[in-house]
Amino acid sequence: MEEQQSRETEIRLQDLWTILKHCWWQLLIVLAVVTVVLYIGMNFTHQDEYTATTSIYVMTVPNEDADKSIDTTSISIAQNLINDCQVLMRSRDQVLRPVMVSQNLEGLIEIEELEGMFSVSRSDTARVLYLSITSSSAQRSTEIVNALGEQVCTYFNGLYDQKLLSVVDHATVPEEPSNPISLVTILLIAFVCAVLVYGIHFLKFILDDKINNADDVEKYLGLSMLGVIPNRHDSSRKKSKYGYYYSYTADGEKQRQ
Repeated sequence: MEEQQSRETEIRLQDLWTILKHCWWQLLIVLAVVTVVLYIGMNFTHQDEYTATTSIYVMTVPNEDADKSIDTTSISIAQNLINDCQVLMRSRDQVLRPVMVSQNLEGLIEIEELEGMFSVSRSDTARVLYLSITSSSAQRSTEIVNALGEQVCTYFNGLYDQKLLSVVDHATVPEEPSNPISLVTILLIAFVCAVLVYGIHFLKFILDDKINNADDVEKYLGLSMLGVIPNRHDSSRKKSKYGYYYSYTADGEKQRQ
């Protein structure tokens, strides 16, 4: 009994290939249709966003009447300031609101929106902070982030009464969007849809418990076929899907054996 059940659940590689040969054209259609639909749909609904980034160097610089040499203490202080900078750069009253005033953003966006457009990151190997602004306008992103960089340096240098921060690289207008349409993602989704279609055919195949050919006789009944009586009408016709043959009734109606 267990041996019979194991034969019933056995799936051969040849069966998988047979299913693929039967539905390959459907898979190609699904790949093409899903790819075209997604690409056209994303072109109509997708909105490009541009990210502009300015770099700020964190380093204490001695006053004019102090020793000009940079000692390890200054480097240590600068290193500790980076964490404070990452937090205080988001100050609404000291950084964000003055930038909104200087860039005439009041009434156009809320300060919460500007805060959501603004991001800060740091270098792993240097005392450099990166300020970034992402918006739908490349020119506007550049203007805002450069104004943010200058305001951050002004705020911190005035707060500690010495030059702690300085802009080392102003942002340039980005030429490419930061969120381009990904053809790889579209093709991946189309491939998944094709796999689902193949899975439907595979499910239909394994649920089909009828005896359709000689292999099924041995698979389900455990009997060896001694011979097959061919249908004379099959001599000039191809086999149907999965290798089925057809016979004919007296009135010529086609039936599957």
